[in-house]
Amino acid sequence: MRRPGSASFIVRRGVAAALLGSAGLLLADIPAQAADGSGLTLATASQAVLIGVSCSSANSCVAVGTVSTGSPSFTGFPLAESWNGKAWAVKTTPHPKGATNSNLFAVSCSAASACMAVGSYEYAAAPTGVPFTEAWNGKTWAVIIPPSPGGSDASLNGVSCVSARACVAVGSRIIGGHNNAFSERWNGSAWTLKATPTPARTTYSNLGDIACRSATFCMATGDYQVGNSSKSRTLAEEWNGSAWSIKATPNPADGVNGDGIPGVACSSPGACVAVGGYGTPGGQRSLTLAEVWNGRTWAIHATPDPAAGGVLSTVSCGTASSCMAVGGSGGSALFAEQWNGQAWAIRAVPRPGGATFASINSVSCAANGVCVAVGDDSGRSNVERPVSEVWNGRAWTLKTVPL
Repeated sequence: MRRPGSASFIVRRGVAAALLGSAGLLLADIPAQAADGSGLTLATASQAVLIGVSCSSANSCVAVGTVSTGSPSFTGFPLAESWNGKAWAVKTTPHPKGATNSNLFAVSCSAASACMAVGSYEYAAAPTGVPFTEAWNGKTWAVIIPPSPGGSDASLNGVSCVSARACVAVGSRIIGGHNNAFSERWNGSAWTLKATPTPARTTYSNLGDIACRSATFCMATGDYQVGNSSKSRTLAEEWNGSAWSIKATPNPADGVNGDGIPGVACSSPGACVAVGGYGTPGGQRSLTLAEVWNGRTWAIHATPDPAAGGVLSTVSCGTASSCMAVGGSGGSALFAEQWNGQAWAIRAVPRPGGATFASINSVSCAANGVCVAVGDDSGRSNVERPVSEVWNGRAWTLKTVPL
């Protein structure tokens, strides 16, 4: 559930495991605020990235991101595609009225006919960006503009829904030259801002992902900085249905060049996993980081690292003993790590042929252990194209993504 960009390393807004829910979003329930009804003209698309994915079942997933048309008046459009277990299909997505650039960073589906996507868009009066959301009712997407948190460069990076009428989203905006975390809650008809605490003396804070198991339990994670330090530290906050509270998170002893946990997934209020990475002394490489929540405290659990080091960007859990995290290593290599409830193990992820750069930005796993991951790659022409891979319980395989 989140967008690329963290203080100490690049991350994608990771999508937590799809949450159960049966109610569908009806167009009548959605206020069509600031939507002009126009969508992407794929014939003019020049490059695209998938940033978030959410699966309500192994055969029903939705992925979102951004696509560039190359037009001088539009730098980006929202992109959405659906997965039926066999193939991806592009879905028409409207963009906010007057938008010159719009991007979706995360999505959460409580059912095949009820998804909420979040991101940011720019227009003449807000050239650095303000939040926006889109709701999927199983047939069409509709733009919903949430209240602005103030500041500049505001974005919703992660979202989690337990039903069509209960979602919580997190993000950050710049105030006084520093990033500040914020959150909003969806009740089925409108978004409302919620007070979001930060650790004492914080000058930078960012919540990049969130996982909700009920209307009264969500866990959000990210990173923060204290004073004038440029070294990020891990951050976790719990939502109880009415207020947020900070939960202490440990940091690696050798993480002297910044730590963060931009991805989180919860299989129950007493079982969450957060992933990320940290910089080693000397800053020569980054190492993976994973922390586990037992309902009371967070604890670091050892993760193996690729030879060139790496960072885990997002995680999804089908059950408490079955989680999959994805990330990137040196030289744009892809890798995944699987959690069995006791230990992590690296799983090979194939790299698209001819790619000089590749990134897996999000993963979502169903209860049966099937996982779907999305991202992007580029060749020597530096044109980015969407990428998808599917885990069948034994191995990852590349899947064609249309554009």
